[in-house]
Amino acid sequence: MYHIVGYTFLAAALILVAALFFSKAKDYKKLLIKNSLLEEEIRSFTQKLDEDLKLAHDFKRQYLSNNHSLHGVDVSVRHFSDSVVGGDFFSLVPLDKNPDRCRRCIEPCGSSLCHLAKNEGGFIIGDINISGLPAALMIAQVLSTAEQVAGTITSPGKILERVNNFIYKGKNQQQNLFTTAFYGFIDQRKGVLKYSHGGHEPPIFYSKSTDKLVRLEGPGLILGTSPNQRFEEREIFLTKGDKIIMYTPFLEEKETVSLLDLVSKYVREDMNSLLDNVEKELKNLVQSKGNRRNFILVGLEIINTPFGKYTVPAHLSMISKITEEVIFIAQQMGMRNKGIIALRVSLSEILSNAIIHGSGKDPNKSIDIEVWIEDKKIKVKVKDSGKGFDYKKLDFERIPEDLFAEEGRGLFLIKNYVDDMQFCDGGSSLTITKAID
Repeated sequence: MYHIVGYTFLAAALILVAALFFSKAKDYKKLLIKNSLLEEEIRSFTQKLDEDLKLAHDFKRQYLSNNHSLHGVDVSVRHFSDSVVGGDFFSLVPLDKNPDRCRRCIEPCGSSLCHLAKNEGGFIIGDINISGLPAALMIAQVLSTAEQVAGTITSPGKILERVNNFIYKGKNQQQNLFTTAFYGFIDQRKGVLKYSHGGHEPPIFYSKSTDKLVRLEGPGLILGTSPNQRFEEREIFLTKGDKIIMYTPFLEEKETVSLLDLVSKYVREDMNSLLDNVEKELKNLVQSKGNRRNFILVGLEIINTPFGKYTVPAHLSMISKITEEVIFIAQQMGMRNKGIIALRVSLSEILSNAIIHGSGKDPNKSIDIEVWIEDKKIKVKVKDSGKGFDYKKLDFERIPEDLFAEEGRGLFLIKNYVDDMQFCDGGSSLTITKAID
């Protein structure tokens, strides 16, 4: 009797265990299916994220690696990027040939001698507090806005005003959208950099003539904080060898490093070495903090500040055109009265000699003219197509017998009208220097 009860109890227990086992197995199978689906969703999400990230990188690279250039300026860029696409950006801003902005040209606007196309250009550097594909899309829109405005306006302050209003309107989709920016405009005709701040880290300016470093400070709120902001403009004069160094700091942090301190260690080195060393220190700083960060480091070096660089036919009609063009430049820089008269007489003589004697009045030959500013002095170089002459035999101590003769007086007058006169290229080119003051 007791055996039967025991067996019955054991059978019931085994049935219960089996039921529980099959129930757990069924739940486990459901869990496996659910895990499989979850893994598939994760793979799909990761693949989509990778695709978006690649698209964002490609999109950003397209806008940061443009083919624009600044005439007379050597531009070097270092871009440190981690796996996340950041909101940092830099771009050169091309200026379209706009007849409305041309005050005078020696050739019709749009020609190969157009000043505006060669001697003016802008640049913008900044940081947006978003990342990924939204950052890449916003960067593209910001740079596109800046380029469109620059097609009709050269004022850095007004360009930032337009960009600010665009970003502010974009906050309807993203409330916490803010951007820092610095916009610069290099006017080679006047030899100046005009700039305006939008809450960005001030670039460092190195003046080669004074061997001093300064921060290009200036007021300006972060872009996107309020509509219709006004941005103050400032300017500095540029000469050959000057450098401008700037970078995109970490927007969400306080200033982590003094760019001035870093640049001061290496500023007298060539631009590539300077940027390499500063970039290395910035990378070490990022890695020491254990953070992933993106930054752009930019260096601009003035390799020349030409107000005009022309190649014209060796025809006498070009004398007055070139002379008046250079006079216009000198007047824009502040030269007046006696200085203008001396410069006009000197240039007329130089161009006349280059066309008549150097090129034999052959319109199939060309004359090269270059004008630039250096240490508040205007320099003009004229090179003809001739073989040159032995200029070392010239005697400037002896006054020509007939000072008013059409020939023979030229070089004597030039020597006495300008501050410096230097022959080169075997006598086929002559560079004169005249103080603007």
